Amino acid sequence: MNMIGIDLGTTGCKSMIFNDQGEILAERYAEYELDHTSEGYIEQDAEIWWILVQQVIRECVSEAGANAARDVRGVSVSSQGISFVPVDESGHTLAPAISWLDNRSVGQTRQIRQFFSESEIFTRTGKRISPAYTLPKLMWLKQHKPSVYNKATRFLLPLDFITERLTGVVCTDYAMASGTMAFNIRTGQWDDLILQTCGIDRQKLPPVAVTGSRVGTLKPAVARSLGLPDSVAVFLGTQDQKCAALAAGIEPGVATISLGTASAITTMSHHPILDQAMRIPCFALGADRWVLESVIGTASVTFKWLRKTMMSDLSYSEMDDLAEQAPIGSNGVQFYPHFEGAGSPFWRSDLRGSYQGLSLAASRNDIIRALLEGIAFQIKTNLLVQEDITGIPIHTIRIFGGGSKSDLWCAIIAAVSGIPVEQMEAEIANLGAGLLALQALTEGEARGIETLTKPICVFEPDPLQHDRYQPFYTTYRQTENIITQLTKSSGK
Repeated sequence: MNMIGIDLGTTGCKSMIFNDQGEILAERYAEYELDHTSEGYIEQDAEIWWILVQQVIRECVSEAGANAARDVRGVSVSSQGISFVPVDESGHTLAPAISWLDNRSVGQTRQIRQFFSESEIFTRTGKRISPAYTLPKLMWLKQHKPSVYNKATRFLLPLDFITERLTGVVCTDYAMASGTMAFNIRTGQWDDLILQTCGIDRQKLPPVAVTGSRVGTLKPAVARSLGLPDSVAVFLGTQDQKCAALAAGIEPGVATISLGTASAITTMSHHPILDQAMRIPCFALGADRWVLESVIGTASVTFKWLRKTMMSDLSYSEMDDLAEQAPIGSNGVQFYPHFEGAGSPFWRSDLRGSYQGLSLAASRNDIIRALLEGIAFQIKTNLLVQEDITGIPIHTIRIFGGGSKSDLWCAIIAAVSGIPVEQMEAEIANLGAGLLALQALTEGEARGIETLTKPICVFEPDPLQHDRYQPFYTTYRQTENIITQLTKSSGK
């Protein structure tokens, strides 16, 4: 019995076929672009999503062979969140998808603040008011392109769009809906008060179902085109960060960390957790699961920036080797990764990244290690806030994403936090999608699940290193507080 996991990301999609013993039989990846318009908007052609999803599945089927394709039983999708595309009654796109990176709806967020306070929106949706979310963009579409809005039968998130193309069934999951700022995470329903007040038609939004539930089977024509049996079942996926967290085995007390371009730090609870200080967003993940998800907006991308701008003569592994030669605390050099503003728990879009404590004695080794330590300090700050909100101590960290390939970085995070770090497969979101199908088909009893979710390596925190990091962490936070206050007072 084989499964297909599809991961539809922001700039590329990947397909993977694996069997119920945990063996990966084939994988393929294809990239696409973000369209930056002359108006400053960020969009994508959703039809290209579909074209390339089909392409990578066909390539996987070809690589795995006819026998493996014949044994495929399930498909599931992991996808980027918040973006959406308007479609007509036949499912045809009416306009480009508006990306989650697009900020055209700043004016609509001001309108929302006239209707609701920040705390009212947060209490209902678990989200701060932001132009990044789907609701204000829907308002923008209605106000600026009313013909498209009126003609649209549905507004589909990326997960919904691909699932509908595969099966003909329209639905989304709790986590994707939670990212729209129009979903009530307490009731598990679209929030009628918010939608009616903001002028958005509820019937244009997809029905909501539980992640992993059976959506249907492949359309016969789609199955033939992909070289798959038309009996293949499609199971509802979820947003990529949540899909990866589920694959990593998130549960109360286990935090998952995606160390990619950005970093998502996630913990789970069996009841909705809404922080009165609105420090960490909350998402519904099903009828009885909720997650807090912190965000460091620029994480591994800052390591890429450092290499590109100052150390292009070095490979990433060579940079790690140099960082390992620097002492704990990087000889007083501190790095703040707020290149595009500070995310949780600060929510200061006006802050920018910086190095502090530089002197003529600072070496390359210190500069590199300070970057790794700075992001580890940000992770610790968010973990402490999440523990404060939930009251649940975190005993394990499971980490994935490109940055997790650095053993040194994993060891630093363990030493800074004082929590064991389990290094998982880097590209686990794709794997998570396939696992949703495998778990549904086998009722969670397949032996391959344990194989696929087993850590590659475990980094135990060194007690001596943890103690040595404490004064450096305290100084780091004190300096950050000073920077934040100076930025606020200067109006920058």
